[in-house]
Amino acid sequence: MKVTVKVEDTIVSGNFTVQTVKAKVGQNGSWTDITEDMYIEISENSTIYVQVTDQKGKNYEKNRYIKCFDFTKPTLNAAVSDGLLSIQAHDTDSGIKAIYVNGYEFTEHTNGALNIRLQQFDAGYQYFTISAMDNAGNTSEIYKKANPYYTDPENKDSSEKDPAQQLPVDASATKAKLCNRTGHRAYKNGCEWKYSFPDRQWNNFKQFRNSKAISKYGRYF
Repeated sequence: MKVTVKVEDTIVSGNFTVQTVKAKVGQNGSWTDITEDMYIEISENSTIYVQVTDQKGKNYEKNRYIKCFDFTKPTLNAAVSDGLLSIQAHDTDSGIKAIYVNGYEFTEHTNGALNIRLQQFDAGYQYFTISAMDNAGNTSEIYKKANPYYTDPENKDSSEKDPAQQLPVDASATKAKLCNRTGHRAYKNGCEWKYSFPDRQWNNFKQFRNSKAISKYGRYF
């Protein structure tokens, strides 16, 4: 990253001429003559020191901390309540670009806040695996949230009420959520698949394309 240095006679004395300009990165760095190029390169957030010598041999020095690199991972937390998966991602440097939930990408959020209305299809996930990416490309640690609507098929008790029944059965109440998922676009009152998608989503697609959400509200290729 190039850091440009500009020297001005701020008091407009009319009696100031730049003889040489030197710069260094960090207090212990080595001085480099930048009189011709007037820039110095950095590879990380650093303090730049500049020394200007005028035509009379007088030196002027100034330094400034330059922060133009974002290496900080986003952080996030999530909660599930009343059929709503609520996610809050935080990044104070470059901001949140996207949030990922079980392989789906969500780019429409409000300052890192994302609310997803769940449906019975989502009850098939034992966990919601969540991560976030900032605008600098840094990815958060994986966050796993247990799904309270999930029931292990091998330990399912037919005498107990299936928690998934608390969720809507199709996309009529959740079409906005579905249309935000990568691979979908708005279609009439619902969504349809478009283009290609990662192989890891194929199993989900095979289940999803036969759901009422697609047969009733859209179509698939």
